[in-house]
Amino acid sequence: MEENKVLQKLLEQQAKIAEQIKIERQKDEKKRQELHNQKAHLIGLAILQELKINEPFSNQLKDILDQRIKSKKDRVLLGLS
Repeated sequence: MEENKVLQKLLEQQAKIAEQIKIERQKDEKKRQELHNQKAHLIGLAILQELKINEPFSNQLKDILDQRIKSKKDRVLLGLS
């Protein structure tokens, strides 16, 4: 019986640690996603500024977006439809 108690305690600790690992992985993923979003935002701002002063770049980007953006809602938002 004593072995069962030790085993049970170890299994409970294992379950608790597994839950802590899951929580830490979720936190890490959230931080990675926030960093990705921040980078995308900064890149987008830089591109929008360049579009105002560089007509050839603006035309090239419009062609790329026109080819790649398929959603009607997104096309309307970007002035492609």
